[in-house]
Amino acid sequence: MGLQVFIIKYSDGPSLASIAAAEQFVLNFFLGGAMMKLCENLACKYKSKFTAIFLAILIPDIINISCTYGIHYFDQGEVLPIQSTLPTIFWATPAYIWWSLRTRKMLEGS
Repeated sequence: MGLQVFIIKYSDGPSLASIAAAEQFVLNFFLGGAMMKLCENLACKYKSKFTAIFLAILIPDIINISCTYGIHYFDQGEVLPIQSTLPTIFWATPAYIWWSLRTRKMLEGS
């Protein structure tokens, strides 16, 4: 997503685009890792496979989307917080689905 941010912000100049891309990379690296670990923990926590996978997708997704929207909503230079949140929805939700199913499959030994 850092590359996407760089391309979107390039019209502001390469140095500002680089800073925005670096910020995006750091946020994705640390917070994305934490959200994936939360997804993994929830996928293993419940006996019911449906409950485990449902919560492993829903909870990290809500946290991630809410935080992303909040960051863009309160950023004084940002005028399109919903449009800025769409890439998170597009990339994060399928990642949580894949990771929770993969984790649950490994837990069950299949």
